[in-house]
Amino acid sequence: MSTSRTGAVPLPAGSSGRTFAEAGSRDYLDLMLMYQWSKGITVRLGANNVLDKDPPILPTTSIPPPFFNGNTYPQVYDTLGRYLFLNITADF
Repeated sequence: MSTSRTGAVPLPAGSSGRTFAEAGSRDYLDLMLMYQWSKGITVRLGANNVLDKDPPILPTTSIPPPFFNGNTYPQVYDTLGRYLFLNITADF
């Protein structure tokens, strides 16, 4: 189990000249279960962003291109929402 906290992100002045203080912070909860089936076979099952926290939505004019996508910072915040995964690794 892991948690990550993305702190508040300061926003630059947009093309309209308006400034916003910051984008809000977010806490994410990620879970993973790992089981070694036998020597060389490992199974991982997990979920990222279990609580399905949305990223902060910002006005389009607050972020200069090319650093935004969908009115948020996809490089900083989790934009996919809840993400489930299964991984099986076999080493020979």
